[in-house]
Amino acid sequence: MTGEAHWLTPLMMMAMAAVIVLLGYSAHRLGKRYLALRRRFVCPSSGRTVEGTMVQDQKTGVFTAVLSCSALPNPDHVTCNQDCLKTAQEKANG
Repeated sequence: MTGEAHWLTPLMMMAMAAVIVLLGYSAHRLGKRYLALRRRFVCPSSGRTVEGTMVQDQKTGVFTAVLSCSALPNPDHVTCNQDCLKTAQEKANG
């Protein structure tokens, strides 16, 4: 049985390399699904024009979260109910 399956080892190595490349490509594509966008908008709670960073789902176009907002004492710690997401979504759709 020596030398009968000499092609098996290179075939397995190529299959493993293909799986690794496909996993890397999938991870890269999943990482780009969400996008952080810096926006200027009117805060529905305070009525002031503020700057904030919102997360948008690239696949659906829906704003999902607020990462920062200049209307808050600590802009990076968002504690409001994020009503601006609805306003931003309406503005993006129409």
